[in-house]
Parts: sequence; C-alpha cells; structure tokens
Amino acid sequence: MSYTREEILRKVAKIRVLTERGVGGEAEQARRTLENIMEKYQLDASALEERELVCVPHEWDMRYVVKHLAWALDFEVFTGGKWKDKLFIKVTPSEWDIYNEILKKAKKVYQYKKNELKKQLQGYMTGFLDQSYPISKKAPMCPECVKEIIFDWQEKRYVCSCGYKGKKVKIRHVDASDYSAGRKESGFFLT
Repeated sequence: MSYTREEILRKVAKIRVLTERGVGGEAEQARRTLENIMEKYQLDASALEERELVCVPHEWDMRYVVKHLAWALDFEVFTGGKWKDKLFIKVTPSEWDIYNEILKKAKKVYQYKKNELKKQLQGYMTGFLDQSYPISKKAPMCPECVKEIIFDWQEKRYVCSCGYKGKKVKIRHVDASDYSAGRKESGFFLT
C-alpha cells in the first residue's frame, strides 16, 4: 500500500511525539520506528519540522504574486483579516526562509516591471495629449524683443509691450492641472 507524503508526515509526527513523551521502552521503540520510516521514505530532519501558519507581509498589488509563488512551491495558502487582506501560508521554518528569499527576488522583479510599465504608460499619455491637444507648456516669446508675450482676450492674439502683435489663431486653452490629469473635455477654443 502506498501512502501520500502528507500521510507519511502525519504518521512521523505521531511517532515523534511518542519518542519525546513515551515511557521507558515505548520511547526507544518509537525512536527505532522513526529511524526506519525516515530511511524507507528517504526523509531528512527538515521534513520532521512542524508546519505552522505564517502571515506573509505584502502590498495589495503583490497579492497574486505571493499566492502563485506559494502554490508553485506546494504550500497551503489561507486568507484572513477583516477584508481578507492578510495571506497566511503553512510552512516549516526552513521552508519559510527559502520562500522569503524567493519572494524578495520576485518583489524586486515585480517593482521593476511595474515602474517600467508606469514610465511607458506616462509616455503614451503625454504623447496622446500632445497630439490631441497641442498646447504650449511655456509662454510664447516675442520674436523682436525676446520677452514673454501675453494673450490679449479682446484681440484674440498674443501681444508684447514692444508693440508686437501675433497672428490671430485658434488655440485650445486648457488649465495645467486639467492637462496633467488628462481631461479631454476640459478647456475651450479661443476664436
């Protein structure tokens, strides 16, 4: 009859309790049985460690990485907390050290990829806004006296204190806060 690893470990845990609490010959017999089982199923001392629930510290966006990493290593995963926001895995202390080391590496890779994606998305949004709503981020300069010129709302053109008057143009005016927030419908055309 073949046993699963969990059944063997459960049996080993019971025999181990007997080695510690057994009286006289019972403890000695349990010790010999434990050695035979460990030899037969090729178990080492780390397999005898008790598994316990450990809370895995993580950010919310790393939740699925933490879960899938635990499942890949055949650990049981439990959720808890008021909003099911805490993750627990059932591991031995030596397994926890290995898992923690792998998780640290996975976090570095995840953060790197996340930052790269943010930069890429920011570039796309800036390009989209610049193409869709071409507006000047700086005040225009006067070509004659090289000073900043201001927009005259009555004449609907840029004017300078030196007397320069620019062409009448159709310009979309968008507040800077709306522009950075990506609000397409904000602003109005100056005609």
